[in-house]
Amino acid sequence: DDDDTEDDDDTEDDDDTEDDDDTEDDDDTEDDDDTEDDDTTSNGSFPSREEIRLNAYPNPATRTLTVSWPAAVGTAEDVLVVRDMNGRLVLRQRTTAGEAAHRIDLTGLSGGLYYLELIGQKVRLGTVISVVR
Repeated sequence: DDDDTEDDDDTEDDDDTEDDDDTEDDDDTEDDDDTEDDDTTSNGSFPSREEIRLNAYPNPATRTLTVSWPAAVGTAEDVLVVRDMNGRLVLRQRTTAGEAAHRIDLTGLSGGLYYLELIGQKVRLGTVISVVR
C-alpha cells in the first residue's frame, strides 16, 4: 500500500510540473503566433502558400498550353517538365529569369492526361493537364 501512495504522490508532482510547463508553453505559443502574424502581414517578396499555384490554361488543350506561376517563385534555373501518366518524360523546357508565364507547344503529344511540373530552386509545383486530339 505504501508503494501505491508513493506512485500517487509522484503522479501529482508530475501533474504540477506539467502545469508549470504548460504555462511556459502557452507563453512560447503566443510568441510563435506573433511571429506568424508578422510573416503573414509583411510585404515580403515570397507569396503565401495559398498563392503558390501552377496554372495551366486552356485545360484541356489542343495545340498550345500557357503555364503561369507567381513571379516571386521563379528563377533562371527553373524547368517545366511534362510526364505521361506512366512517369515518362515527354517534354522539358527551361524558363527564363523573371518569367511568370510560359507557352508550351503540345502538337508532338498524343491525346491523354499528363503531369506538368515546374521544378526550381525555391519551389516545386505541379498539376495535371489534358491534351485533346
